[in-house]
Amino acid sequence: MTVVQLTGAHPGGVEENAVEIVRRMASIARGPAYPIYAPLVVNDVATARSLRNQPQIADAMKRYRDLTKAIVPIGSWEPTASLVLASLPKSEGAALRKRGVRAEVCARLMDDDGNPLEDLADRVIAITLEELRRVPEVVAVATGAEGLVLLPYLDGERTPNLPHAAGSLHGLRRHTMTPENLARAAVEGMLCGLADGLDALRRIGVTARRILLVGGGARSAAIRAVAPTVFGAPVHVPAPGEYVALGAARQAAWVLAGGTTPPQWRAETWSVIDNGDEEVGAAVRARYAAIRNALHRT
Repeated sequence: MTVVQLTGAHPGGVEENAVEIVRRMASIARGPAYPIYAPLVVNDVATARSLRNQPQIADAMKRYRDLTKAIVPIGSWEPTASLVLASLPKSEGAALRKRGVRAEVCARLMDDDGNPLEDLADRVIAITLEELRRVPEVVAVATGAEGLVLLPYLDGERTPNLPHAAGSLHGLRRHTMTPENLARAAVEGMLCGLADGLDALRRIGVTARRILLVGGGARSAAIRAVAPTVFGAPVHVPAPGEYVALGAARQAAWVLAGGTTPPQWRAETWSVIDNGDEEVGAAVRARYAAIRNALHRT
């Protein structure tokens, strides 16, 4: 089986990068891979045209006409689960929202009724909608948990202090009981639990100007996409590293050196995601808090 990448890649975790996903799928299928080494969205039309004419990219994109099956994500702009939106400056994303953009399929923008919008059409590196319509079988993967709420208290919880609590899933209905909704609810629930801890810090006067996302979860494109919306703050993803050990070493160096400030420590920023939707984040957290408060006294 031949595996062809349908869009450029959004900067982020190596394991979730589109190029790496195509490589892994081709390895499993024991067939050739045709990745696209280019960004999902570029700044201008000329750059996009130049990239499409690169021999390796052109070779991959010419194979769109021979596709027999396509697996495509449906990116949501409300609530936010969009790689296109995450690739744009915040001001440009806000302007596109005002123009009616509500979703995307393979980086092609759509309004509330599913009508295609031509904004960014000349700046994205991706299969066109016309090419996609000619594919005999298209499998679409949607976003959003459709009201499912997961309280991830699988081993009790410390914030709030619920040492004997257990995890629970709420809002299950026949039409919402899908793998996609369960996965989204798991991501939102985990992030809401972390946000509860962030709220505890805010209540004692700590101001969060940014969130550093580290550890295994930072490699997940889903977690990176949803985190700014839930936290209500920009999310910075440093390059992978042993940050617990580095933090302990920095504290030890501070003790040895003395002084009122810690030693300088510069971490390379891997990516910055600051396009969270405050209204959507508030709604997600309100549903979570309602379930939490109904089940537990906090």
